[in-house]
Amino acid sequence: MSGVARYAANLIDHSIVEQDCCVYCGNRKIFPKVFRNGATKHLDHFIPLEIIIRAKRNYPRMQLHNFLLPCCRTCNGYLGQLFFDTFQDKLDYMNDRKRRLLESDWLSAPPDWRQRRWEISDNPQYHQLLSIQAPASLTSIIKLSSTRGYIILCPQTRNGYWEISERVLDLAA
Repeated sequence: MSGVARYAANLIDHSIVEQDCCVYCGNRKIFPKVFRNGATKHLDHFIPLEIIIRAKRNYPRMQLHNFLLPCCRTCNGYLGQLFFDTFQDKLDYMNDRKRRLLESDWLSAPPDWRQRRWEISDNPQYHQLLSIQAPASLTSIIKLSSTRGYIILCPQTRNGYWEISERVLDLAA
């Protein structure tokens, strides 16, 4: 992340879910940390920073609250810049990714994924996690189609399978 992006990230109101295990797979070998310069280690931005930075640039008065979620490097890599409306959707997507990887190549899956499926109720902070969702002010400007804007990848389930659909962050402020 560039210095400008890190500076912009510091201006965003973040809440941190306090725990030492990954919220997506239960990996207990992580130690989440936020550094003074805004960099993070083993933390997933519930709403990807690039989306928030672009939204704030075009809608400067928009109040956007975000969450930093304890996350292992593997899960964070799979989630990348994907946008989800709720934490439950994000967790369901990760569980599906893990299931498909375990079915296709069990030995290449991370060891923590091979133990068992990590359910939301297994998480010590599950009540707080279930309440996490993208703010309506942001979801209202993410459109299914538009002639201009920033493309956001939004996984959704259709007939029991996850598909990546493209939505557009409307930049016409």
